[in-house]
Amino acid sequence: TGQLPQERSAAYVQSADVLAIPDTVTGMTASPLKLFEYMAAAKPIVCKDMPALREIVDETAAHFFTGGDVDRLVQGLRMLRQDPSLRDRMGKAARAQSARSPITRRSRASARPARRDTPSRCSPASTTSSGTASPPTA
Repeated sequence: TGQLPQERSAAYVQSADVLAIPDTVTGMTASPLKLFEYMAAAKPIVCKDMPALREIVDETAAHFFTGGDVDRLVQGLRMLRQDPSLRDRMGKAARAQSARSPITRRSRASARPARRDTPSRCSPASTTSSGTASPPTA
C-alpha cells in the first residue's frame, strides 16, 4: 500500500496478525518508535536482531533474525502465521513489556491531557468556581 498517513496506519496495525520491522534500519537509524507502536498494539513482532531493539523487547514477544537473512525472516512470519496460540502469547508479552518500559511510561505521561480542575502552570490566570478568571497569586 505504500506510505500511509499516521491517522490511517493504526487501523492496519490493528488488523495485522504479525508485525515486522524488516532489514530497513541500520545501527545509525534504529528508531524504536514503530516497535513501541507494535508492542502497544499487543502484536507479535518479527524484527532485525539489533542491540537497540533487544534493549526494548525480548524473545517472548519478538522473533529476531539476522539482518539480510530473508529465510529467517520468512521462518518467523510463517511460524507465527501457523500458530495462533503463539501469536497471542507473544502479543500479550509485547504489550506487557511496553507497559513496563520507562520510555513508554514517559510517553504516556506527556501525552496525558491536563486535568480541568488543575490550573495550568503556564496560565497567567486561573479560573474560579464561577468561571471567571482570577489573577495568579504570588
